[in-house]
Amino acid sequence: MPKSSEAFVDSPAKVFSVRFIVALLLIAGGIGWILYYYLGVRPDPTVFPAEDGSPKAIADLGLWNYAIGFGLLMLGLAISAHPSTPLGRGRGVVVGVAWITYYYTVVRVDPSTIPAPKAGDPKFMADLKDWNYLIGFGLLFLGLIISAHPSTPLGRGRGVVVGMLGCFLIGLAWICTFYVISNDVSRLPIFDDLGQKNLFVGIGFMAVGFTFATRWE
Repeated sequence: MPKSSEAFVDSPAKVFSVRFIVALLLIAGGIGWILYYYLGVRPDPTVFPAEDGSPKAIADLGLWNYAIGFGLLMLGLAISAHPSTPLGRGRGVVVGVAWITYYYTVVRVDPSTIPAPKAGDPKFMADLKDWNYLIGFGLLFLGLIISAHPSTPLGRGRGVVVGMLGCFLIGLAWICTFYVISNDVSRLPIFDDLGQKNLFVGIGFMAVGFTFATRWE
């Protein structure tokens, strides 16, 4: 017996639901942590001898502060992406792509340029270096996984097939492209920075494809 389409009709989300408030608190906490570390604790690498920041507990964590801050931020985004919140519809895809694009085109230092030019702004992205790709692709994959929910167009009907095959084919194409240009990865943007890590990107797309496969009926 076919399922009624009424099961997938979007219901209005409560703006101030507990889930959404928790998500906003986590997002604010993550952003606040990063800003506090960068503006108040992080030692200026251009100053010699280096000055000690305070509180010492945060200063001792060093770049791990970025992992804590972005971890809280992405956890909040993951919670806010639930269909019961106003932000829930897999928008992490757009944020992830934008993050990677901005880092590569604006912040990243071209390793082929000698002497190395000054890194772009914001400085915290320059400090993260290749970790920016983990953040960007993490948000991208998270957005795709959430978009497999039946409340979105990709999570039901033909959308499931499009999402599943799309992720499988992108993953396969990513890996094949890397093997073809592996002798000179400088020919393609992003591929040149990731190197062997391109395999993880391809496998990541394929793994996300299986989340769509679970919705296929």
